[in-house]
Amino acid sequence: MAHLHKLYCRLALLNDAMTLLVTLAAAACQRPLTGPSGGGSVPVAAVTLSLASASLTAGQTVQLTATPKDANGNPLSGRVITWTSSAAAVAAVSGSGLVTGVAVGSATITATSEGQSGTAAVTVSVPPPPPPGGSWPNEPAGFTQLTDRSFAALLEDGWQQVPANNPYYSIQVDASAPQSPPYVGEALFPAGFGSGSAPIQVWKAISGYTKLYLAFWWKESANWYGNGVNDKIIYVWIHGNPSVYIVDVGGGSSALHSEVRLQNAPDGGTNFSYTGAYGSNTRLYGAPNLWQGTPGAADVVLTRSVWHLWEIVLVCNTAGNYDGYLQWWIDGTKVGYFQGIAFANASASHQWEQVDWQPVYGGNGSPVPADQFMRIDHLHASGGN
Repeated sequence: MAHLHKLYCRLALLNDAMTLLVTLAAAACQRPLTGPSGGGSVPVAAVTLSLASASLTAGQTVQLTATPKDANGNPLSGRVITWTSSAAAVAAVSGSGLVTGVAVGSATITATSEGQSGTAAVTVSVPPPPPPGGSWPNEPAGFTQLTDRSFAALLEDGWQQVPANNPYYSIQVDASAPQSPPYVGEALFPAGFGSGSAPIQVWKAISGYTKLYLAFWWKESANWYGNGVNDKIIYVWIHGNPSVYIVDVGGGSSALHSEVRLQNAPDGGTNFSYTGAYGSNTRLYGAPNLWQGTPGAADVVLTRSVWHLWEIVLVCNTAGNYDGYLQWWIDGTKVGYFQGIAFANASASHQWEQVDWQPVYGGNGSPVPADQFMRIDHLHASGGN
């Protein structure tokens, strides 16, 4: 009997072992195959980029995206992608695929995943020269000068500032100033400066005119980090409100573009860009840019650390009518022209009242990551009726 008992025990152990082997084999059959890096169920066979080629000027940026694909061309997610540039001194690329033009030349940007690569050819050229200083190319004939300040001093030509002693507002020497070198006005945005406020406010009161021409030479520092909502530059007042504001739009180190926006007005909540009108004002939502498509019109990219000439014409509506209009140019190229606008109610003043340099950093979001600045070389305004 003892012998039979030992035999039964051995058979039971053998049965348990066979069961375990069957279970392990089944699990091995069901386990998905992994690629060479173990990063997914199917190996990467190719990598495609969002652009095959791109042309930039020094200081401009373009965002590339890379898509790993399997042998059948299906996109694969969750794969590690590394970015490199064949000539970082010409075009640098970040770990997220953001390419920045550095100097004139050509470079190949490569995205690699699991040994497979995709490339994009990048050409960096010299930015086109802006209009020469000393002139205001699109100032309407017959307008009366309202202000013309060179920023040789903090306060000149009747301008005022708040507060009276502001460490963030200064006059700097900049030999590259195109209009009235070497002095320029500077607004400093120190590291940690919060969004939704301006480091400086300087203004000039004007009166007596329903038509306004405003021009100024402007640039932002090479490391300018855009808020993403928009960064204000100039406000123009009418009927006691800063109803028109001029902004550059572009988050982080992405490309910057110009817009003109309205608030505190019958058509407040409208944003005017090269592509058309948008925003919360349903009457003007989708209104076309009348200049878009006309020969010579373009969406001019605002290159960091490069001087740009802004020119804006604002014509207020007549009482009770939607017959005002605005248009603006960057470096002599017309970017936008919109009409049928109401800047003021029928009972309100229809004359432009004040020009502010009040560069509000965005409206929400993260604070300024590092010291950066905005400069104006010269500011000119004239009026007509």
